[in-house]
Amino acid sequence: MINKLDVDVYIRHHKQDSPEELPYISLKYVNSNPTESTKMSDFISQNTYYTFGVHHRTLHGQNELYERLKTILLYENIPLLNSDGDKIAEFKIEQITGESPTMGGDYERLSDHHRTYIDTRLNIVSIKQEV
Repeated sequence: MINKLDVDVYIRHHKQDSPEELPYISLKYVNSNPTESTKMSDFISQNTYYTFGVHHRTLHGQNELYERLKTILLYENIPLLNSDGDKIAEFKIEQITGESPTMGGDYERLSDHHRTYIDTRLNIVSIKQEV
């Protein structure tokens, strides 16, 4: 995704400061709901929710970056990487559940920081393993 968008992607953590250099995309894990979805309880289905943030100095730039990201989220397979950066699988966002544009910002801090947040759902299904 980074190669196609030509901007940095930051994974948001608690108490982490936002980058000062724009543009960038933020990714925040929101929550997940695991359920056993078969009669024999041998599969676990997990709806996982993420919020993507599109951050830019100008409204025009923010809109262009937003459209490119949304196209990737809707139509393309996204590589899943292990901790070494090797591709181990691909996934698709199952649903965009909401979009929240935030224009401008306050006059003191963020008047040159336009952003849009895209809420997404990813369904992960795995085979239940004995421990």
